[in-house]
Amino acid sequence: MRRTYKDTQYMEQTDLLIIKYLSGATTPEEQSQLLSWLERHPDNQHYFRSLKDAYDLGQFEQLLKESRVNEQWADMRQRMSPARKPIRLRKIFREFIRYAAVLLLGILFYPTAVYLIKPQEQIQQTCIETGVGERAQITLPDGSRVWINSCSMLTYDSQFGKDNRPVNIKGEAYFEVHSDIEKPFLVHNGAFTYRVTGTSFNVSAFDNEHETSIALLEGGVTIEFGKQAERLHPGEKFTFNKNTGKYRREQINVNRLTSWRTGEITFNNISFEELTRKLERSFNVTFIFQNEKLKNETFSGSFHNYDPMETILEVLKISTPQTELQCTMVNDTIYIK
Repeated sequence: MRRTYKDTQYMEQTDLLIIKYLSGATTPEEQSQLLSWLERHPDNQHYFRSLKDAYDLGQFEQLLKESRVNEQWADMRQRMSPARKPIRLRKIFREFIRYAAVLLLGILFYPTAVYLIKPQEQIQQTCIETGVGERAQITLPDGSRVWINSCSMLTYDSQFGKDNRPVNIKGEAYFEVHSDIEKPFLVHNGAFTYRVTGTSFNVSAFDNEHETSIALLEGGVTIEFGKQAERLHPGEKFTFNKNTGKYRREQINVNRLTSWRTGEITFNNISFEELTRKLERSFNVTFIFQNEKLKNETFSGSFHNYDPMETILEVLKISTPQTELQCTMVNDTIYIK
């Protein structure tokens, strides 16, 4: 398919946004824009990681350094020969600097582009996806075990375990990673990479949630995002807000957080809206709020995946006597007012 000027211009803007993010210069709004782009398609995440790898090798910095040398050389030539229209020459070099990084992308990522267009046949991808109310448990080729929650997807390819052990997660999963210092275990989710050697942790990263988080039970995890890195300790939870671009660290009861593996839905001071999304993934129902203010009501407690929905709704009514909560269930749709 032929790429239009508009498509090319859009990709240049995206490339520059990625470079700005990797250099730690993005605003919260730009971070949200980048995260939205990453969630649109797995190819976007693959492209971002390839770009990040090249950035980590220092190739962009070298290019920009050379560009600044060229600009200084141009300025000196202008001072020596003022009659040669210095304004035009300066403009040319400014344009050069502006597109230098984007030009390098085409050189560095030509193999990546070819891979996306024409994948190598020997590289096979394994995908484990769960539906509503489903959970899965798998053992990876290295012996690591993963529990996958409802409406989630874990992917890895046949290169897993050769140099390192990368996987991709969308949704929620609990990991018990087999220790191998020489081959780090890497969990990718959008702009985030969780780097571990041997540890137990829980990742929650649903596309329709405004927050993504990781909670550590044992061992250690390094969270990499842009040029930042955070080291997590057992009993800690790291949460990133996609809307504000801010994150927080807190001490929590991680065992309650991972109780979903046994079919228990636990929650502590979460909004009614967030609770309904958890129930939707477990019970194949749809909640519709006819009173928007109720979305911000908070709840704490627990349910089991074998509890009847009618019982759960009654418990929610009892938990909010001051609001006189009304729940009407029509087939698989529940109206809240």
